[in-house]
Amino acid sequence: MIKRIWIGVLLFGVTFQLSAQEKSDKSDTSFVKRIVLKHKAKRIAKAERFDNYAVFGPTTGSVTTQDTRMSPNIYSGSFFGGKIGLIETSEKWFSYFNGEFSTASLSAKNHDLTSGYSFNYAVWEYGVLRKTGLLKNQIAIGAKLDGFVALRLHSGIGNSSFNIDVPFGISPMVRWQHNSNILKRPVWLYGQFSFNAFSGIYRAPTFNINLNDGAFATAYPTRFNHLRIDLGMVPRFKWSNENRMGIHYSLDMYQLHEDEGYYQITNVQHLFSFTYWLKFR
Repeated sequence: MIKRIWIGVLLFGVTFQLSAQEKSDKSDTSFVKRIVLKHKAKRIAKAERFDNYAVFGPTTGSVTTQDTRMSPNIYSGSFFGGKIGLIETSEKWFSYFNGEFSTASLSAKNHDLTSGYSFNYAVWEYGVLRKTGLLKNQIAIGAKLDGFVALRLHSGIGNSSFNIDVPFGISPMVRWQHNSNILKRPVWLYGQFSFNAFSGIYRAPTFNINLNDGAFATAYPTRFNHLRIDLGMVPRFKWSNENRMGIHYSLDMYQLHEDEGYYQITNVQHLFSFTYWLKFR
């Protein structure tokens, strides 16, 4: 009898221990699962607050330029190039990097020395803007670091045939963006304006007869002006809930005065770009 009682107690103890261990394992598994789900929820919430895109596509347009160190004539032509960038936008911030390059063959009206003039242009921008809450959070203000390289080559005018400008600086900017719908698809409509506040400029050659020399100078808006206006629409693809396409127009204009205005460089670009927006987070 006593033997049977001890066997019953032993079986009860073993069963109780196994049950407690099973509950403990389930509790540990549930705890780990809660941590994983919590981390996943945070990542989803962060992804919903931030939209990150890689942007790329071809560009085309027209350019008009005058560099009185090379020639008093005004030259113009069509250009082709490309565009690449990164964009991050959230409820409060908008930041971006934009890089563009283009090349053009220019000519002047009613002038013999019109062949062999090439214009090459590359620009970069990095801007950060804070959304202000104005117009239902459609207005953002900020600033950007920017710079470009403008290279003009003219094989027909001897020792004035090479000129290059390399400005860089900081520019205040303002951006408007409106979320709309066109053909039942979400669309971003935007406009952006910037104007240089302070710039440093490398200019070569310093004189027409010296092709191996250059000079660096600081420049305020009274000497150097760089204006840029961007307009565009970015609809979402019909077959995608994330990726988009962009149709953009940009006016990029700069002017540099030297030697109290005796020399002047003016360049105006009308740029059209068609881009693919690939969301990567």
